[in-house]
Amino acid sequence: MVRITSIISLVLVGLVAARPVPQPLAKRAFSEQQYSAFQISDGKAGSAQAEANKVFVDPFKGRDLATVTSAELKAVQTMREAAEAAEVDKFNKQITATSGDAATALQNGKIKNKVLKLTGEVQAIQIKIAQGKAAGKDTSSDEAKLKEEQTKLTKNIATDVKNKGQASKGVANVMWVEVGYRVRAMNVRSKDAKGYSQDQRRLEFSLINVFLKPLVSTTIITLPLLLYVVEPGYAGMPPSLTGSRRRSTYDEDQVREQPRISNLLSKQFDISSGPAAKEQMMSIEKMTSSYQQG
Repeated sequence: MVRITSIISLVLVGLVAARPVPQPLAKRAFSEQQYSAFQISDGKAGSAQAEANKVFVDPFKGRDLATVTSAELKAVQTMREAAEAAEVDKFNKQITATSGDAATALQNGKIKNKVLKLTGEVQAIQIKIAQGKAAGKDTSSDEAKLKEEQTKLTKNIATDVKNKGQASKGVANVMWVEVGYRVRAMNVRSKDAKGYSQDQRRLEFSLINVFLKPLVSTTIITLPLLLYVVEPGYAGMPPSLTGSRRRSTYDEDQVREQPRISNLLSKQFDISSGPAAKEQMMSIEKMTSSYQQG
């Protein structure tokens, strides 16, 4: 028994030793996010640099920037443009329209958004420089641009740190920032074979997801219920809209109502025997027929 246990133990040890040591998991590719998912303006001022790095810099840590894919670079650039659209289309207008503490919070949010935007810009330029150098290209123009953008970034980081602890507010209705950005940028990029730019495709996708899909889903769910519940003739609805079965039900209801109406009219005219009886009965039939046709 001891020998069998020893043999099994040796076999297990051998299997464990022979198993290859797992390599670190490959870093997930950087993918585009909606502005509402990565904006950093809400909260408190003072930590914009770390928050912006978490969005644009940390995902590339440990990677050779020369190996960044074109899709990843485009995602960085698109997100940076969305942050810029928020500044131009929302922050500036809302700051002008408010005052006091609300305006101060929006201004702090705008500074944090500037840090976010410029961090994305600096990262995109650094990627292009790394890829240019790897391909043996001249990167002097990109390096000059990097220096310029880095100066702006450093200035806005200092402003955010100075405002540390103050309330910071992002722009409202961020959905419209995203849609507005796509509308504003529709004609910026080159057209594809079908005549659509990449931004146009994103606009259509955004509008479909935000408006059309919920509308279609709601209609599919509620329309059968409405057709089943709403009776013909209700609120002026003609019987023909709800099919032949509903129309026959409508006619049957009128037939059932006819005796009750005749009784009511009989009481109203106080029908009795006499010379006026025939004339009164004709009036009743005429009114009943009019009700039936209505």
